[in-house]
Amino acid sequence: MPIVVLGLSHKTAPPEVRDRHSFPAERVTEALGALRDYSGIREAAIVATCNRLEIYADVADFEAGVGEIKEFLTTYRAMGVEDFDKYLYTLLGADAVAQLMRVASGLDSMLIGEAEIVAQVKDALRCAQAAGTMGPHLSRLFRAALRAGKRARTETHIARDVVSLGAAAVELAARRIDLANASAVVIGAGKMGTTVARHLAARGAPRI
Repeated sequence: MPIVVLGLSHKTAPPEVRDRHSFPAERVTEALGALRDYSGIREAAIVATCNRLEIYADVADFEAGVGEIKEFLTTYRAMGVEDFDKYLYTLLGADAVAQLMRVASGLDSMLIGEAEIVAQVKDALRCAQAAGTMGPHLSRLFRAALRAGKRARTETHIARDVVSLGAAAVELAARRIDLANASAVVIGAGKMGTTVARHLAARGAPRI
């Protein structure tokens, strides 16, 4: 079961690079279908968030599998060689397994313990199932990672404090101004903007 992961995240790539190589949710299943055409990739899943792009694969051979995933990124996402050199990381075997456990547990997030990643790992599992690229090895790995993520949040204090960037932003604002008497502008209509608006409303901001 040679498992590999290739990816870039907030730890290795600036926002403009992550934006350039992001996978919209509606394109993940299509991308997995393209990955399925590579003979050395037996199973594949993509964890795509605003802060990371990671491709997990069960490959026939480490070197050949990594080479095919890089070829896929070069052709499907037009990722240049310079991005490989500067931003892309590759983990093999036990290191790749440990990475998914860290991701699902919130240990590898920009904000340690953030809760959204569990749903995003679930989405990665679902998309791979829909694309027909989720086999027995990755299925076992992803389900184990989801169990690890659940245990981290129920058996430790990792999620005790603010657990999303949107909530953290509102918390920082509340330390400087009285939100109950403030006007707020939220720029962006995605998940992060929605989270910020929801937390502003919960803090009593009268004009959003």
